Formats: sequence, structure tokens, C-alpha cells
Amino acid sequence: MKNLLLVLFTVVILFFLSFSGCKKEDSVTSNQSTMNNLVVTSVPNAFTFVVDAAEYNYSETNQLQINADTLSIAITVSSHSSGSGSITIKDDNNTFSYTKDLSNAMVSADVMKLSTVPKTVDIILSNYTGKITIAVAGK
Repeated sequence: MKNLLLVLFTVVILFFLSFSGCKKEDSVTSNQSTMNNLVVTSVPNAFTFVVDAAEYNYSETNQLQINADTLSIAITVSSHSSGSGSITIKDDNNTFSYTKDLSNAMVSADVMKLSTVPKTVDIILSNYTGKITIAVAGK
């Protein structure tokens, strides 16, 4: 329970940090709501990815700046109605791997002891409609 509270606290902090050092992709306005706004933040020992997508395509490898022995990964997927998506975390040799399918509504919190340092996170969305929040933190 203590680890879950720590992960949820980390997610909240990372969400607020996601507005510093971020890049913003294209957006489409529909029915007075902004869709396909993407926020990606990578700072030392933290990474966030937030999107409210409507038939959105995205395929990027983002660099991680994790220098820790434990990794906390929190993922929230809501309002998913179409398309597919995935997240994969890898080290330099592609030996460390964390993979999660983003094609269903979920709230996921994982805490993992690391044997190698994660270097990249691959996020792939194909014609994706839904809301995704991903927070990765080293501790």
C-alpha cells in the first residue's frame, strides 16, 4: 500500500511538472474541446506523456534520464474508443523491457527493482482515440 501511495504521489507531481520542458504537437479543435494535444516531458529521473487523442497517430522513441535502482510506472487510459497503442521501455542493449498495451481503459501502477538502467521509452499510437497519462519515475 505504501508503494502504491508513493506511485500515485509521484504521478501527481510529475503531472504538474509536465508543463515545464515539454513539447507540444499539432492540435485540432472539435466541439469546443482541444484534441490531439500532446505533452511530453523528460527530466532527470522522470518522464511524462499526456495526450487527449482523436484518431491520432504517434510513433516516437523518447530518451529517458533515469539514474535509479527502482522504477515506478503509472498509466491511466480512459475514454478509449478506437485504435491501438503500446508503451515499451528498453535499455541500451534492449535487454530490459517493460511493455503495456494501451488499447483498453485502465489504471496501472507498477514498481520494479532495476537490474539495468532504462534508456528509452517507445510509445506507438495508431488511429488512437482516448486519453492517456503515463508517468515514469526513478527512485
